[in-house]
Amino acid sequence: MVLVHGALADGRIWQPVAERLAPHFQVHAFTQRYFGPAQMLGAPPLTPAFGYETHARDLQALLHALAQRHGTPAHVLGWSYGADVSLLAATMDGAPPLRSLVLYEPGRHQHLSDPGHLQRYAEDAARLFGPLFGAVQRGEPLARCVELLVDGSGAQVGCFAAQPPWIRQIELDNAATLPHQLQQPASREVTRTDLQRLACPVVLGRGARTSALFAVATDGLAQALPQARHDVLDGAGHLLPLEQPQRFAGWVQAGIAAVAA
Repeated sequence: MVLVHGALADGRIWQPVAERLAPHFQVHAFTQRYFGPAQMLGAPPLTPAFGYETHARDLQALLHALAQRHGTPAHVLGWSYGADVSLLAATMDGAPPLRSLVLYEPGRHQHLSDPGHLQRYAEDAARLFGPLFGAVQRGEPLARCVELLVDGSGAQVGCFAAQPPWIRQIELDNAATLPHQLQQPASREVTRTDLQRLACPVVLGRGARTSALFAVATDGLAQALPQARHDVLDGAGHLLPLEQPQRFAGWVQAGIAAVAA
């Protein structure tokens, strides 16, 4: 199983989840290009570009290498930005076979078509990213920008400050990625036609108390993929993998078992 982290993170963020999945899968929690501690990132743009397509191509290369090494396709688990990268890697040219695709709260919206859903998405995107864009453009300290993104993703002021120190440190270690995340070039879109060609089982999940952006994006994917398993987890939000890793790992196992049955 390959674990694909989201923004402000690297492979270390998965440790509590990976420990709980390790008895059931051979787990690979890798760090995507430009993420990780001690990265010296200059001003945008980077070469290759920081963004969905670069990260999706990297993920494809890793999945092909693992399939060759182990002789079998992998399960892929993506969360947030990592879910969007995983979905793009699974649908664009060069996609490797997958045993399953498990996505928790993706954030992209190209598959949405309902005007009401698009409006809810746009309004919540402005709430989440508006203050962050402003802070980055004003040159505020990146630590403050990290706090804004984590609090916005968690839909509650104080989310960043309430996290354990080791999680906050990982997020701060990846603060330099924020300007690149916000200024990345346009990438290939995942269309409904692309989704209809997905051959592997798909598990989708979101929290019942998550923000509108992630709820609309996840539910829209479920509508476009009627064969997928779609779970709404009571009392959970976007930061569930960090807040309740045991519950999250249990959800992953149950979802894979259900679609593989």
